[in-house]
Amino acid sequence: IICEALLSRHPPPPWDMSQLTVDLFGKYLNSLNASGSSSKIKTARAGVLWVAQHFGMSIPKDFRPGISHLNKGLNRRNVRKIAQDAGVLKKGKDGLTLEQYAMIARALLAEGECFGQLVLVLAWNLMARASNPLSLALSHLEASGDHFLIYFAHMKSDQEGNLSRYPRACYANPLRPEICIMLAFGLFFVTYPFKPDQTHLFEGGSQYDRFVKVFQAALKEPELKDLLVHLGASIKDLAAHSPRKGCTRHCTSGSSGGASISAVSIRAGWKQPGVQDTYLRFEAAGDAVVGRCASGLPLGDEKFAMLPPHFTNEGTRIASLAINILFPNAPERLHGVLVL
Repeated sequence: IICEALLSRHPPPPWDMSQLTVDLFGKYLNSLNASGSSSKIKTARAGVLWVAQHFGMSIPKDFRPGISHLNKGLNRRNVRKIAQDAGVLKKGKDGLTLEQYAMIARALLAEGECFGQLVLVLAWNLMARASNPLSLALSHLEASGDHFLIYFAHMKSDQEGNLSRYPRACYANPLRPEICIMLAFGLFFVTYPFKPDQTHLFEGGSQYDRFVKVFQAALKEPELKDLLVHLGASIKDLAAHSPRKGCTRHCTSGSSGGASISAVSIRAGWKQPGVQDTYLRFEAAGDAVVGRCASGLPLGDEKFAMLPPHFTNEGTRIASLAINILFPNAPERLHGVLVL
């Protein structure tokens, strides 16, 4: 009904908002089989409120507090049910630990799957949903001294692009080449040379489905599967969202002196509570610490400040000549990235 109303030329409101009660909304949730999921309740509520706003309908005063009360009641009921039935307490997919992430990256490299390894490394370092790195344009990459800067034009949590001006700093990890973002880029560019007038890092359709298939296939490899299970992983609870979830946990809780929670929240695109979004804003220094932590460099060790492999002045000149030969179609602005 809603879709038909929105698609019509002069759509009438799909319902009379004054007649929408909390009891009726509860019955709607039951029809969706959503009463057992807090996230589904929030999604349904957001949909109803959006339709009301779109059609300029007034929302009854008791609707919002009533839905909040309903949500709390359903959550209490669900927790009691889990306790009685010895159900599963955790929600969603598991995050990867640093060691699990490194094992998967190593397995992908062993299979010659540099596409999957680069997407995995990007999703981890950028604390991003796997779909975000897959939409990166080449113009969103640039070199800055000893590291990369990567920009996101659009994210699920930033529909208007308010955070697009804030780059994510990404650093090399010479200690663990399987998760080094600079090496991952290098292998990818050598395997998939630039095309004339190429605009995006990953060209072609269905790139997300491609990554999911590669990721899941790697997890089913017997040797890797056994190693991950030995480290406490549940294979069925690992998915494309696991790198994002794991990296945020690693950077904030992987050490007693982890990175700033505000810097992590901004990098991950999370809304901060209260006035924190107003006063705790992006700063390059905070993001640099998060970037080094995400790279897998050992926090609390002098190696945390390690530089990437680099050339002398003469070596840089030779490297530039080699880049021009190897990548004749590379955009000029990516020259610094290719040198790194």
